[in-house]
Amino acid sequence: MKVMSRHLSRIAASLRFFTRIPLPGDGVLPDEEFGKSLAYAPLIGLLIGIWTAGWDFGLRLVLPAAPAAVLTLLAYVGMTGGLHLDGLGDTFDGILSGRPRDRMLAIMKDSRVGSFGVLAVWFALALNTASIASLPDAGRFAVLCLWPVLGRLASVTGASLHEYARPEGGLGKSFVQFCGKRELITGACITLLAAGLLLGWRGLVWTAASFAITLLLLKWMTRPLGGITGDVLGAACEGTQVFALPVWMILIRFL
Repeated sequence: MKVMSRHLSRIAASLRFFTRIPLPGDGVLPDEEFGKSLAYAPLIGLLIGIWTAGWDFGLRLVLPAAPAAVLTLLAYVGMTGGLHLDGLGDTFDGILSGRPRDRMLAIMKDSRVGSFGVLAVWFALALNTASIASLPDAGRFAVLCLWPVLGRLASVTGASLHEYARPEGGLGKSFVQFCGKRELITGACITLLAAGLLLGWRGLVWTAASFAITLLLLKWMTRPLGGITGDVLGAACEGTQVFALPVWMILIRFL
């Protein structure tokens, strides 16, 4: 019972962190338990995906594809609070500044958003909207359910495979310090199970392709920083999702 209670507490912590769903209680966990809760981020991503796909289904009954896609993406952002988009903007502000490593990290910690951050967020929102509007009807609901799962697996991957970049700590330190290979395996199993059930073998191929994109993005983002931060975990999530839908549309042309 203690083991079950511990894992349920981790799921609840992940739900509180990654969504705006109000849950009873303060949700305060020790740093280690909070860090390990990242393993269940793909499960929370599935809930976000069902929410997003449901909005897409309803909106397309009454609206053309383009405005329905904009409002569907708005529903997604509303559920997540724009958490990872903020990380995407901060990461691009820092990495593309061309400054030394310490200055990059300082720029990323600044609450103000610069031009590179604005452009990165704009590109992500624009491509996501266009991709959602262009998705074929076949498998559409399942694809939108799995889409946020792939993004959250990217965050688990980043935390488990990289060292933390800030010596003074930060919001993502607990994730990076305590989310290890076991948590990555848990997150990957959740993702693969969801992919197989929702989309069959095509879903598994899509997951593998998206994971490859995640690894490339993480390599590019962590190299100049000498490690990873909470912002980079968010950027990996959103970056993976930005490319995941176009990759799906390419895959189904050949599979």
